[in-house]
Amino acid sequence: MRFEAKMDYTLKDIRQYWKVHQLFRGKALYYISWILVAAVLVVVVSLGVLLVMNRIFSGDLIWYYVIILAMLAAYWAVREIRVRTNLKTLTGQGVITLTAEEEGLHAQADALSSDYSYQAFQDIARYNGAYYLYIDKRRALIVPDRCFTEGDPVAFGPFIEEKTGLRIRNIGG
Repeated sequence: MRFEAKMDYTLKDIRQYWKVHQLFRGKALYYISWILVAAVLVVVVSLGVLLVMNRIFSGDLIWYYVIILAMLAAYWAVREIRVRTNLKTLTGQGVITLTAEEEGLHAQADALSSDYSYQAFQDIARYNGAYYLYIDKRRALIVPDRCFTEGDPVAFGPFIEEKTGLRIRNIGG
């Protein structure tokens, strides 16, 4: 059996990868971080409302409020820069053609060619119409269903499980 996918990644693919990676590697930490971010947002909004309603415009309070807003903006900016940098790195290689055959996987781009034996994969995850084939704990090949040009994406799951000996972990979230 042969599968082929021409991966032309989008911003959504990379954002989804980071979400999957966080859920896959540290589900509790993922939820704790979102609870903390939500709590900080509630505090910032509440503080802003109190400052305006009570007309408390002392220099110190405004200064602290601006610092908290800057920290939140920096947090979101760092996350967005990470995602966009990853996308730029991947798209800079051109469209990546991934071919899965009986003997292994082959990834080919303009200036890149890699061969992977099925035993090289450590984990396989599935989330929201994409497969994540983990090469190590930090890197995965992202294979969105929409990118398959040969072979059925649904049949790819059982095929890759059989070849790697790994079970696909469906990630919720």
